[in-house]
Amino acid sequence: MLNTIEKRRIKKAIYSKVALIAVIVLLVLIARGTWSVYKKASYARDNEIRANYELQQLKNRNAFLTQELESLNSTRGQEEDLRKKFDVGKEGEKLIVLVGTHESIQTAEPTSPSILDRLKSFFKFTN
Repeated sequence: MLNTIEKRRIKKAIYSKVALIAVIVLLVLIARGTWSVYKKASYARDNEIRANYELQQLKNRNAFLTQELESLNSTRGQEEDLRKKFDVGKEGEKLIVLVGTHESIQTAEPTSPSILDRLKSFFKFTN
């Protein structure tokens, strides 16, 4: 066993200011490395989320374009596309073009005349 003098010397060396400063410097270096790894992991996680979102968008776009391509490979799909884009019809077909928007078309509901209107029409009073 170590005698008491050697034990004191070891204790003094461990608790000295130089040793404590060395431990603190070591902890700071480890903390910097850990922080650097944390920032990289966070950046990678954000990139993964963004990449997964973009991948899903591209898959949806691919499905849509595949469906459009299948539609355009048929004669009916080609005809629908031409009719949508150019407002054309087949030979012998007639085309009706409605001018104005759907909102501007108003339908007047028939209303029953009021008593005052009936009296005016009975006595033939008009404005």
